[in-house]
Amino acid sequence: MGVCCHKEYSIKRPLASCSATKTTIARALNADTISKHYTLLRTIGYGAFGTVREATLINPGEAPILEPSERHYAIKSINKNKVKKYLKSLDSELSILHMLDHPNICKLYEIYEDQMYIHLVTEYCQGGDLLENWSVHKISTEAELVRIIQKVLLAVNHLHNMHICHRDIKPENILFSSDRPDSEIKLIDFGFSTKFLDKEMDSFVGSPRYMAPEIIKGSYGKECDIWSIGVMTYFLLIGKFPFPGRSLHDQFKNILKGEFCTNSPSWASISPEAQDFISKMLVLNPDNRITATQALNHDWFKSINTKSHTIDKKIFHSIKKYKDKGKLWNIAMKVLVRNLSQDQIDDLKTAFHELDRQRTGFITAEDIQACMEKSNLQLAKEEFNSLLEKIEFIGKGKLNYTQFLIAAADRKKIIDEENTWMTFRYFDIDADGKINMSDLKSAIEKAGCYISETEYRDLLQEFELKFDEDLSYEDFADILNCFTDISSSFCTENDESLRTPIRKLSTRRLTNRRCSMVEAIKRARRSTIDPCISSTQII
Repeated sequence: MGVCCHKEYSIKRPLASCSATKTTIARALNADTISKHYTLLRTIGYGAFGTVREATLINPGEAPILEPSERHYAIKSINKNKVKKYLKSLDSELSILHMLDHPNICKLYEIYEDQMYIHLVTEYCQGGDLLENWSVHKISTEAELVRIIQKVLLAVNHLHNMHICHRDIKPENILFSSDRPDSEIKLIDFGFSTKFLDKEMDSFVGSPRYMAPEIIKGSYGKECDIWSIGVMTYFLLIGKFPFPGRSLHDQFKNILKGEFCTNSPSWASISPEAQDFISKMLVLNPDNRITATQALNHDWFKSINTKSHTIDKKIFHSIKKYKDKGKLWNIAMKVLVRNLSQDQIDDLKTAFHELDRQRTGFITAEDIQACMEKSNLQLAKEEFNSLLEKIEFIGKGKLNYTQFLIAAADRKKIIDEENTWMTFRYFDIDADGKINMSDLKSAIEKAGCYISETEYRDLLQEFELKFDEDLSYEDFADILNCFTDISSSFCTENDESLRTPIRKLSTRRLTNRRCSMVEAIKRARRSTIDPCISSTQII
């Protein structure tokens, strides 16, 4: 059930589902008419269960955005009457999409429900799919294709590290986010995807031409995705499928043989590296097949891009300065950065790929330290330990893409008026210009952050908010901006321009910091640190 497309789109019948959170749809749903929030434009795809339309965000009259939003979305509207039998599969797909967080995987932003439809709001990829671009010769050289296959492998390696198997990789499920030659690549359609652990999968799913032999046999693992990428690479380079057949039976028979043509002029025209790459992917025995990690280190990719990018030192500075600013701030920032335009995060995305040395879609403190040293930036032991603590706190030892954006972005730049409003209206469930505390938990869960009642009470207590209180846009903006930089002139500890709840929080944070200072001095003395050291140095 892919969620982002450009032209005709086929919404397939799900043949299997995975064990997923039963309440994924219920928790993430926004029980409101989607027309209150989005202007639906042209239909860009359709299928048996519904349609996919291009859309823009509605800016209410009181919105602090002067120009109409230029951000476009793809909204997939699924007819509830037609999917009654398959709600478990849909729930599985949405559960997986909420888990995934990678530059090369299409984002799911919101879910709405009305009387007839479930609406999925996703990234809009205006560049079309890979098959379409290949058919009209926009992708015509090996050098162009190798970049695309590398991006697909980055997405798949992230999936496999998350113990997720896609099971339907093909050119139609790979989109271009824009029409630019260097457009980002997005993997879509997780309708057949499933979580796997040590247990082998046995569901007969996928697209026949790209299906691995072990799927036909009935027992398989994540290696089936690698086979599909091998078939796709062969097809796009040679112009023919490696395992043809006049009937489905013939196709499966040839797939089970695993023999593909290597003596044609087309095969001879591609590089030896490409030939070796394909040969290592189309191996009958999945145990002997190359893995996604090994594939990313193949010489085919080294031949086209050995240049490393220099990471802006400001990014390292932002990470070093990052401090915990409370649950609500972090959740709001998660929503904010996921809605940033490609232009706003282009440098950060490049830095993320550079820092992700293991190509897993996660970054560790060791990755950051190594890249800083490459940039001639030394990290003292105390600073490294502090960085370890931050990353352990934010991402349990490793940062995913969104967590990295929150920690590394120039927060003064990205927390502008438009992005603040975009984030605010995400939490404004009723679209009435205020965030009701009784609805805040639903909004948080809509963002994919499931919290317990105890955690929710702690979150409200953190801001000294009550269930019967509302949070205005101005208050919400203060929350985001107040803690952008604790030394910023925008917000001082006793700033009377702040709204009451936020001023209370500032006062409370100051008290906590003073208590921390006293405790730090006590720890320093117990550790026989020079008692003459200043408290500011300790803090």
